[in-house]
Amino acid sequence: PAIGNADVALLVVSSVIRKKDGSFSSRGNAILANDSLQLLREYTNQMIEDSAIKITKGHLKINPTKHGSKTACDYCQYRGICQFDLDFVGNEWRVLPKMKTEVALEAMKCRLEDGGPGDDE
Repeated sequence: PAIGNADVALLVVSSVIRKKDGSFSSRGNAILANDSLQLLREYTNQMIEDSAIKITKGHLKINPTKHGSKTACDYCQYRGICQFDLDFVGNEWRVLPKMKTEVALEAMKCRLEDGGPGDDE
């Protein structure tokens, strides 16, 4: 399956691990260089803009992500009202593949250079 804009950003951000005391763990964390952080900012801003346009056009899909055993629903404050249920026809997880940070950043760069949203309408 094709990987969408939001999926790539989630893969980069989800690689950061926090300890119980709130500090960052040295295990598994991806430390981004300034140029990579700037790319992530630009990409995130483009995603926000694309999402706002889709919302104003009435394109609202219930399509949460799943990465391993974790889901977007685990953290979502709208869980009780969004009506995502695997028993409903058409409701399914967007499964995020394992991806190295460098690959995710390159995918973001390509999407920005292409100048358009990568997710299906």
